[in-house]
Amino acid sequence: MGPWQEQAGSTDGQKSTDKYEQMGTDRSNVKEIPNSSWTNSPTISPKQKKAAQTNLCIREVDHKMTVQEESREAERSAGGQTAVDGDGAQALINHSSPGQVKVIRLDVTSDEEVEKVKQYVKENLPDKGLWGLVNNAGISMWGMVEWLTIDKYQKVLNVNLLGSIRTTLAFAPLIRKNKGRMVFLSSTNAYISMLNSIYSMSKAGLEKFCDCLRLEMKKFGVQVCIIEPGNYAPATNIQPFVDAEQIWDPLSAEVKEICSKESIERITNFVREQLESGSRKSHEVVDAIIDALTSPSPKPRYLVARLVEQLTLYLYLWLPTSLFDQFLLFAVRKSGWS
Repeated sequence: MGPWQEQAGSTDGQKSTDKYEQMGTDRSNVKEIPNSSWTNSPTISPKQKKAAQTNLCIREVDHKMTVQEESREAERSAGGQTAVDGDGAQALINHSSPGQVKVIRLDVTSDEEVEKVKQYVKENLPDKGLWGLVNNAGISMWGMVEWLTIDKYQKVLNVNLLGSIRTTLAFAPLIRKNKGRMVFLSSTNAYISMLNSIYSMSKAGLEKFCDCLRLEMKKFGVQVCIIEPGNYAPATNIQPFVDAEQIWDPLSAEVKEICSKESIERITNFVREQLESGSRKSHEVVDAIIDALTSPSPKPRYLVARLVEQLTLYLYLWLPTSLFDQFLLFAVRKSGWS
């Protein structure tokens, strides 16, 4: 939801406060992509880039994209949770070379559909097999913890976390056979959270899943990469706007005792401003995905963030938790929602 991003360093002779180091990750393995760059993707043509942009940006195809690179051409199978004949699916096909894209319905919350798509992919693979899997399916909800029901938590986790795990378990043997790539769309909200516990929790879980998977796949020659975008809400529409009335009506009586409708209105306005302040340059995220799929030496983590988001993350990584909490609370109070 918010404009939060990440990165870090450490100080010699002192206990490291760099959370990448605490996670056992070499800081040199974090690649920043502050803006669009194609210098590290020499094997991707402009036409292929456009197809990938369409696959990422058009939310109607709530995509899971697999990519098989054959010399300078790539055959793609893209699955989404919506109709395969919708505008998003057709745009993806139209922006690709004839016969290079197959669009398949895939509900990542369904074990049955994941298995069906796995069989379809196996039956339609080119001779060189499957090279890449991009886990991009995601939904978002925001709100204070007590505003949200357990059903909402389960719904988001089933798509954002368990959905990626389902497709990974299904396609890992095919990727492993070809020493290919697995790419996961996370978020800097995996690190910095406020008013979005439900989304942040799902992305934090995905990060740790990928950390384990990356280490386990190294001996098979498979590269696992995490893309950590910042606030791209205007480009993706991942978080539709919800007004105060929609939030207030279903709240329990206990919550209504501690939250007035006026305070919810202020919070709603604050969230709307944060969402609208995000970047519309979704090609920056696409650049990171393509680099992860095609670079001879992809990085485990790709930070796609604006400067203010990176600075916020630096503060998160270096300040004591109690002090950073005060920083966040001061920032939001200054915005007038509390």
